[in-house]
Amino acid sequence: MNRGDEKLIDGRRLDAEIALTINSARDIFDQTNTSKPLYISVGLIGIEGALLGGDIYSRGRPTPFSEDQYEDHIIVDPGEETEIQLRSLFNGIWREAGWSQRESPHYDENNEWDPLVYFVDH
Repeated sequence: MNRGDEKLIDGRRLDAEIALTINSARDIFDQTNTSKPLYISVGLIGIEGALLGGDIYSRGRPTPFSEDQYEDHIIVDPGEETEIQLRSLFNGIWREAGWSQRESPHYDENNEWDPLVYFVDH
């Protein structure tokens, strides 16, 4: 998404879309009774200067990504909730994007997944 000169990555959707994609892959393995740990690699390319979430997050303002790419990985255990396992991966993306709280805002105070928590409409 672009707003004037700014490149914006919709932070409200990024974590949720990554989790949805991984859950879809897990469903395929579950349906064939071949559930195994999954090695997940996430890469963002062409992001230098982009803002994650724009100015809609209520706990601070981001700085643009300073590098053109970001990459991280995690092993997802089939016996545990995907979104909880992805928290460290998401936190890394949000830290790289310069958010002052240094973690993904998509978890509540009990570490429960909530992809829209803390967002306000503007």
